[in-house]
Amino acid sequence: MSFTSSLTHLFEISASGRKLHKQRADHAGGLAQESTAAAIQAGIYLRGLMEAKTGDRNFEDIAETVPGADHQRVQHFISDAPWDESKTLQEVSTQANGILGGTPLSFLIGDESGFSKKGGSSAGVARQHNGRLGKVDNCQVGVFVALAAGRRATLLEGRLYLPKDWCDDVSRCDKARVPVEHREFKTKAQILLEMVRAQRARGVQFNWVSTDAGYGKDPALLRALDADGETFVTDVHANQRLWQDDPKPAPPALPTGKRRSAKPKAVEPSVEVRDWVARQPAEAWVRFKRRDGINGALRGEFIHRRVWLWDGNEEDARCWHLIAWRPDETSEEIKYVLSNASADIAVIDLARMAASRFWVERALQDAKGAAGMAEYQMRGWVGWHRHMAIVMLAMLFMLRERVLLAEELPLLSAEDIVWMIEYYLPRPQTTEAEVQKALARRHKRRQTSIDSRRRHELTALEDIL
Repeated sequence: MSFTSSLTHLFEISASGRKLHKQRADHAGGLAQESTAAAIQAGIYLRGLMEAKTGDRNFEDIAETVPGADHQRVQHFISDAPWDESKTLQEVSTQANGILGGTPLSFLIGDESGFSKKGGSSAGVARQHNGRLGKVDNCQVGVFVALAAGRRATLLEGRLYLPKDWCDDVSRCDKARVPVEHREFKTKAQILLEMVRAQRARGVQFNWVSTDAGYGKDPALLRALDADGETFVTDVHANQRLWQDDPKPAPPALPTGKRRSAKPKAVEPSVEVRDWVARQPAEAWVRFKRRDGINGALRGEFIHRRVWLWDGNEEDARCWHLIAWRPDETSEEIKYVLSNASADIAVIDLARMAASRFWVERALQDAKGAAGMAEYQMRGWVGWHRHMAIVMLAMLFMLRERVLLAEELPLLSAEDIVWMIEYYLPRPQTTEAEVQKALARRHKRRQTSIDSRRRHELTALEDIL
């Protein structure tokens, strides 16, 4: 099987509205129920995200890249056209599950990603932590879930985090077209929990849920997952408190006649996880193979113990697994991981599960580098979610191609697929007049950017004076 033949379907859906409309049912789900015109724009936008050069995936550049594209029609499709992106996401989940779901190694990964923004009009934008940059930044933050199995992973859904200041500002929400039903403030952990439940409702089969410490620090999330019957394997911060033995919380004993406090107390003091790990002897660490890398096996070492967790309110503490792991004994970075997996799970398997979060980072990198995840012009709530839905489609396409070509091209990457698409798929045949028109659009955008910078500089100068 050649790569050119594997591109046939993508070429057809980008070149022919009839074929796109006919094939959309098994390629993009809900879009098959919408108009053929919307389906055509979906194919154009899908192809444009993968084929336009990195850094140049705005509507005008997509129009210059994909034959038959018009930037105003593409923009209307993303921002205003009547179609339901949730149906598209349902199909993404269904098809991704057919490839990666239902295996012993299938798991769902939750993570977030920041998108830097200069202004304050984009939905959800605020001064907040941008994990990609590792600092507080003016940005939007999206919460994402990915399905992984073995060496493969693909994104299934993304939802925009709306800070409380936004939820309290009706006018601002109206301008960004945030639907009324989404203006209730939700923490990122609450958003992630909703998405985990949504993937279950869509039939996605996974064996555990993985999160980083930003979510693992939330006791309510872990207890909600536990109550749902989900197995979680989640990073926690170094200052996470735990008990080595059951703290047996109970109301404190008081002298006769004194009013008894209803709030229970632990009979033994807790300890921070980093302090407990630091006291363990060198021989307690066990070597293990984390995964296979490009240059061979990646190894590490871990330490395990069953520990007790209590949130200060529950009647009884919970007995969960603690895994601490590091690449080697010289590493200063130690990951601390909690899991509610069954007590009889093989500890070596649990250690590998604890060290498996690499794949969501890779999926996000591929989405940004190969599918234009961070390159969007729209400011509104609807446009952001529709853009992400098409990004998920692009990721699904690339996953399918990598699986289909695994024997012939075992090292095929998302970046390789984008490069091959650019090589094999035709570019628009432009006339001199069209080149001049495109050049005028580029210069107009450039001048707008220059004018915007000048306005900001003048405003800053006035503030100083």
